[in-house]
Amino acid sequence: MIRIEEVRTFEADAAALFRFLADFRNLPLWDPGIRESRLTFGDANAVGARYVVESKFFGLTIPLRYETRRYDESAFEAVIEGEGSAVRAVDRIFITSRASGCELRWQADFEFKGVRRLAEAASRPLFVRLGVKAMSGLTRYAATNTAFAPTR
Repeated sequence: MIRIEEVRTFEADAAALFRFLADFRNLPLWDPGIRESRLTFGDANAVGARYVVESKFFGLTIPLRYETRRYDESAFEAVIEGEGSAVRAVDRIFITSRASGCELRWQADFEFKGVRRLAEAASRPLFVRLGVKAMSGLTRYAATNTAFAPTR
């Protein structure tokens, strides 16, 4: 299993940022590795919401089916699990309110299926780099989007 974890602070309203991130339809707005994301079942920001997320990986488009397994707006925590033909993924979002803005901790676990598991260790640096790019994209997006302005 490959685990990547990024921690970032934002001058943003914790609740607004949480709702935005837990709705995977928003992924293409900030993650350069995501081509498209569609809600296919349920309500966004609710347990049971299902998405099809198309990732860009080495020039290929890789679809993953995701489902929100945990959504706790009062604790600002969400768990969204995904699966494709070659990989299982679990994304965990944790946001903590701070005196000025909030802190985001995003964990993503990837487990390759079948013989692809042999490539996990060698693939780890690539996934870490993808995580850094995604969080950098989110930082840029949040800095220019007034919807995340801190409430004071």
